[in-house]
Amino acid sequence: MTHPPADRFRPGDTWRSPRGTTYLVARRDDRGRVLLRNVENPRSKQYRGDLATGNNITDAWFRVDPPSD
Repeated sequence: MTHPPADRFRPGDTWRSPRGTTYLVARRDDRGRVLLRNVENPRSKQYRGDLATGNNITDAWFRVDPPSD
């Protein structure tokens, strides 16, 4: 199975932030924003643009687990 490239946040992905916190992509809205839920504390969340995965190695997000579909 071929996984999509790690160029954007997709619902179902698990990502690690530059600070080491793990987030699950819960959903994407029509304006291109995604809801990220903290895996350790699900009540903690943040919104980001679906293409905002970082533009250099110092602020890049790392995709831990691609979607399973």
